[in-house]
Amino acid sequence: MDKMLGGYQALQIRLLNGRLFQKLLSKEPDAKYRSEQGKILTVLWQKEDGRATATDIALASGLANNTLTSMIKKLVDQGLVTIKQSDQDKRKKFVVLTDLGWAQKEIGDRVSKELGEIFYQGFSDQEIREFEAYQERIITNLKAKENDMKGKEVTVMIGITGVTGKLGSYVADLVDQQGISSIHLARSPERAKVYASAEIRKMVYANTPEVVEALKGIDVLLMVSARENPERVEEHKSFLDAAKLAGVQHIVYTSFYGADEKATFTLSRDHAQTEAYIKELGFTYTFLRDNFYLDFFIDIALENGEIRGPAGRGRVSAVARKDTSRVAAEILLNPKEWENQTLNLTGPEDLSMEEIVELLSKETGNAITYVDESVEEAYESRKKWPAQNWEYDAWVSTYTAIKVGEQAGVSTDVEKVLGRPAMSLEEVLKSSLSQ
Repeated sequence: MDKMLGGYQALQIRLLNGRLFQKLLSKEPDAKYRSEQGKILTVLWQKEDGRATATDIALASGLANNTLTSMIKKLVDQGLVTIKQSDQDKRKKFVVLTDLGWAQKEIGDRVSKELGEIFYQGFSDQEIREFEAYQERIITNLKAKENDMKGKEVTVMIGITGVTGKLGSYVADLVDQQGISSIHLARSPERAKVYASAEIRKMVYANTPEVVEALKGIDVLLMVSARENPERVEEHKSFLDAAKLAGVQHIVYTSFYGADEKATFTLSRDHAQTEAYIKELGFTYTFLRDNFYLDFFIDIALENGEIRGPAGRGRVSAVARKDTSRVAAEILLNPKEWENQTLNLTGPEDLSMEEIVELLSKETGNAITYVDESVEEAYESRKKWPAQNWEYDAWVSTYTAIKVGEQAGVSTDVEKVLGRPAMSLEEVLKSSLSQ
């Protein structure tokens, strides 16, 4: 007999078992769940207090993390489970059966008993005992191999900051889709999306015992640069000190294209100082020097009907925000491959402001213009938004950096990481308009 048939037959049994369970369940008028959801409920029914962490459920049910996340959300919506914080550790969350969820156990037991009778129809008691003994031997063999392979695996814990922002949240989605556990860090954890694969911890950009504790257990950390403010470099340095104390090994930092302490774009100078400090502390690192986002130019153009600034005829190799997120996720999943590298993340083309508005006008059917301001005019036109002087400097130098050529130059690093070319302005626009 071909031994490979054993695995195939086991798979067929599992598939048929699941389909038949659903058919039997559909005959129960009071059933509130489907057979796949029953895998989660069964784990909880077996707990005396009807609660378990998502990680425990994943291990017991064999469900992939991304599948488990959506299924738990559905069960919450159906009123069968709820999510509760641990009384002992506020960072830990439990999936907990509601009264309605407990009430479904009687139905589940009844359907399982009926299915068991079908399963062993025509078997003698002796045959049932022998068959189940053989299954136990197979399980023992598989567990032994799994344990052997576990000893050879190196588990790396990923940490992701900025998970309530656009870039960080998309990175979190991508990591979760791979079924990889991670730790999510946010100033406001209550605003963060809940994943079965992730633990959410509160964090600020500072060096406090609480931040050190939040960073413990993380090996490779995506450090999304802090929100712009005059103290950003000091915030970054304090946070990196905390990361060092916590034992973080590798920093994946969202820097900026052409980061330099003498850069025209004022905020680029912060990134240069942060990169230098990461190296000074001895972390292994990957610097993601992304250019201005294509999304930024699209958003301001569609909102205002124009792009206004002193960029002259300068060109910019702007990049899609999602490409930056995809690159960041890939680095987190394979940090060794990108250790101690600086990646320049750009789009596939250098574009002038005139070319950007021309394409946007063509694709949207709206007349979008570029107003080439002088520096003085740029400061004056922005005074309608109350802001501090450093903010005006940053806004205006966005365009003067383009004018002097510091934001031009196409890199193939996005393609090197993702295995396909970076998204163009046209592709990003069409994706944006379709949403």
